Amino acid sequence: MLATLHIENIAVAKSVDVDFSHGFTVFTGETGAGKSIIVDSINLVTGGRFKSEIRRTGESEAMVSGYFTDISENNLNLLAEMGLYPDEDGNFYVQRNFRLDGKVQNRLNGRQIPVSLLRSAMSLFINIHGQHDNQKLLDPNSHLSLLDAWAGNGNLLSEYSQVYDEIRETERKIEEATVDESEKTRTMELLKYQIDDIFSLKLKPGEEEELEARRNILRNLEKTQKHTQLIYRALFRNEKGASAFSLIDMALKSMEAVSDILPDADDHITRLGSIQSELLEIAEQAALLTDGTSSNPELELDDVETRLNKINKLEKKYGPTVEDVISFGEDAKKKLDALDSSEIVIKELNSQLAELKLKAARVAQKLHNKRVESALRLEKMICEQLAFLDMKSAVFKVGIDYDNGRFTAEGSDDVEFLLSANQGEEARPLSMIASGGELARIMLGIKSVFAEKEGTETLIFDEIDTGISGKTAQKLGLVLKKCAESSQVICVTHSAQIAAAAQTHMLVSKSPNNGRVESSVKTIDAEERICEIARIMGGNNITDKLRASAHDLINETLITL
Repeated sequence: MLATLHIENIAVAKSVDVDFSHGFTVFTGETGAGKSIIVDSINLVTGGRFKSEIRRTGESEAMVSGYFTDISENNLNLLAEMGLYPDEDGNFYVQRNFRLDGKVQNRLNGRQIPVSLLRSAMSLFINIHGQHDNQKLLDPNSHLSLLDAWAGNGNLLSEYSQVYDEIRETERKIEEATVDESEKTRTMELLKYQIDDIFSLKLKPGEEEELEARRNILRNLEKTQKHTQLIYRALFRNEKGASAFSLIDMALKSMEAVSDILPDADDHITRLGSIQSELLEIAEQAALLTDGTSSNPELELDDVETRLNKINKLEKKYGPTVEDVISFGEDAKKKLDALDSSEIVIKELNSQLAELKLKAARVAQKLHNKRVESALRLEKMICEQLAFLDMKSAVFKVGIDYDNGRFTAEGSDDVEFLLSANQGEEARPLSMIASGGELARIMLGIKSVFAEKEGTETLIFDEIDTGISGKTAQKLGLVLKKCAESSQVICVTHSAQIAAAAQTHMLVSKSPNNGRVESSVKTIDAEERICEIARIMGGNNITDKLRASAHDLINETLITL
């Protein structure tokens, strides 16, 4: 519910704070006192467009804020899906600042958000209905979900949605597997060429690095052979003199001879043995660098260069490394196999799709039957409510168009609410109903039936009493109070009958302050309420008779309720 509303510099409201309560609240006041500012400000809180002309004259910035409490679990879950979360107390605080330069700042719980997200969030909290507002109930796109919510079709919808998602996924797979025959042939030829191009070279991971190392040796063979031979002779075997290996061997034998005399000799012997092993390993590796060189190294170098060129060409076409080229080839094989077997796959998928559609049709039929059954009850309840609101000739209908075999996200039905306001008239879409008092009664009658299921936590009605009689206005008040049992209801009214039905009565007034007029809002007590209702009934000249009539009207409303 909307717990508090703060208004700054909107029209004649310099700084106004309004604390709301549960149940049915009305705002009354003389013409021009600023009642419309309340609804306008709430509309701004919900993301409505700010018009610069309503900014208080001489002020550089206007601001509205609203604090929302007692959020339903369902709405909290829906907000979480939008990435919006309550404060530590489970509440939401919305603030909008409107600057003179036209910039608008929207904050929810201190976080700046776009106005589109704000509107989506606030649509869960507040529904404003005035004489010219387009409401959720007027939008045929929402009628199916409203009927399902009212009928309690959640479990059936979940069952259907699961099958529907499987249908969409299977259709996607079929579309992927189905290609034009000529396109399929071209694709297969390309894949075959790529596979042959890659695997005819019989690539091995790491081969390119090995070839580049071999090429480097062959390009510098004379220099390499000279120095590797010198390394080998210096480290291990030298026919013209002692090598490092033989000298260490001599030192090792001498160390062994005095091992019982010198301290740490055993440790030195071990270290000399390790050095000797390392020298041997280095010498042998140096010898292997040029060992096995062909009798024609120029020819071998040409072969290495040729293979590296072929590898480089493949890498330019299929990947930066040999491993990437091999992976590309493996993927091409899989794609070719898939195209070869696509007819079988498509046949299997079509068989699965047919089974899924049969299953979906069964669930959609159950949904349709439940919707038809619920629609009959809904029509009866709304017609009764409209008759209570002195629209005895009005006929409300739920148009259901069922198309067996057509599957949408919500089943096989199209639903639209229709209404005939007068006897003999054909039922027409709600969106075609004339505006004014008649539309207000129609919408209120429908809302009163949907109130518990619609999910909106606060319903706001702006002067819906226009053009109706006192008797009908009294009935409107009773219906509004009934709606307040499941939703917070706020109403701006000029009707004494509607005001008399309220649980909380707020008076909007204006008075001069420092040479300028300012609006104020206060909750009035029982005695003040009698005076205000008497004023609405008879004007500013409040007589004892008017006060008595106001008192009787309040008591009559309480007795009726």
